[in-house]
Amino acid sequence: MSPQPNFRRVHRLTPLLRLWSVILALIAAFALNVNMEALRDIFAFITGEHRGEALRDTALALAGFIAVCAVVWLASGLWWRRMGYQLGAEELSLRRGLLSVQLRTARYDRTQAVDVVEPVIARLFRLAAVRVETAGGQSSVIEIAYLKKSDAEALRDDILARVHGAPTSQTEAPAEESAEEPAEEPALVPEIPIARSLIAAALRTSTLFLVGFLILVVVTRLPLSAALPILVGALPNAWNVLDSSWRYTARTDGEVLNITYGLADRRRQSIRLDRIHAVQITQPFLWRPLGWYEVRVSVAGYGASASGKASGSTRILPVGTLAQARQFLPADAA
Repeated sequence: MSPQPNFRRVHRLTPLLRLWSVILALIAAFALNVNMEALRDIFAFITGEHRGEALRDTALALAGFIAVCAVVWLASGLWWRRMGYQLGAEELSLRRGLLSVQLRTARYDRTQAVDVVEPVIARLFRLAAVRVETAGGQSSVIEIAYLKKSDAEALRDDILARVHGAPTSQTEAPAEESAEEPAEEPALVPEIPIARSLIAAALRTSTLFLVGFLILVVVTRLPLSAALPILVGALPNAWNVLDSSWRYTARTDGEVLNITYGLADRRRQSIRLDRIHAVQITQPFLWRPLGWYEVRVSVAGYGASASGKASGSTRILPVGTLAQARQFLPADAA
């Protein structure tokens, strides 16, 4: 049964994908117990040698693993049946919880951005999540996870249509409007070459510092305990530049800016242009000979720490030419 009559279900694998680290731990624990001796026992039993007693422990371990998998599957099914989302006339609703039920809503007129996110694990199953960012403080994000990628894209378009008051899949559009589909506008920024992304990440000060520090660690044989805190602090900065520019593209769709990027987690961000309050163009020192720039924007309640690291990036142009950067400026400032 559905969570409520008008609520739509997410994909059946959603609870398992949310607990993927626990599932991998169970698989690793089982793999460690199935050692070479157990494999030899299984082979001897198959070839006709009488080693039933030796095989018993392996059979019990396998039966226990199967029983645990069955329990996890059944428990995840109970959780999944209580998850659902609903597109109302004025707001989006998300309901989840088996013992403690949680219902969250987001008004369309308070929506700042709608993103389609494909984490690494979800991409293996061609699934994606839809993240709706609203103006607010803590917990201002509603994430509908997981859906088939095509369903996630359709849901994103449906939500954006409701945000702008346009006809949706559940609202019939006039015949003369639906007869012709508008042509897709050309990209503001074509796909950034991979070589440019790699060079830009390498020429950041944080990356050069990281490389220099690694050389120092090798030469001086600095203890790992002393080097680890610095490595942990420097690696995310270098990775962020590369990840945010990997196969990056940008285009406008009416009043929405669509940017797509991501190496590990693929993301399609949709930011309302009327929600952008400020634009900043910067040029790192080592990028000057190459004429590259980056562009950041300020969107209330978006990309802030309150939303966590899963929130979308406010770097809407990670590395590009001056002409590409100026496209994001208001018409009177460009």
